[in-house]
Amino acid sequence: KSTIEFYLPYEDVQNALKESAQNPFIRTKDEWVVGNNECKLNKAQKRMLKDKEIYNHFNLENIPSFIKTELNKIVHDIDD
Repeated sequence: KSTIEFYLPYEDVQNALKESAQNPFIRTKDEWVVGNNECKLNKAQKRMLKDKEIYNHFNLENIPSFIKTELNKIVHDIDD
C-alpha cells in the first residue's frame, strides 16, 4: 500500500483560517511548501477547512486527464 499526499495551496489555507482566533494558521509559505510534520494542520483546522469545502476528498474521475497521467506515473514508479 502507498499513500500519496496532496497539499492544499498555501493561500487557500491562509485565507480560510485567517479569521480563526482558536485555530490560527501561523506557518509561512516556505514552511508550508516543505511540509514538515510540525507544519501539518491540526484536527480543528482540518474540520474548519472541510466545513468551508476546502479540505475534502475528491473523485479521481473529475480531475483533468494530464493529472491522471502524472498520478499513474507516480504510482507506477512507486510499485517498481
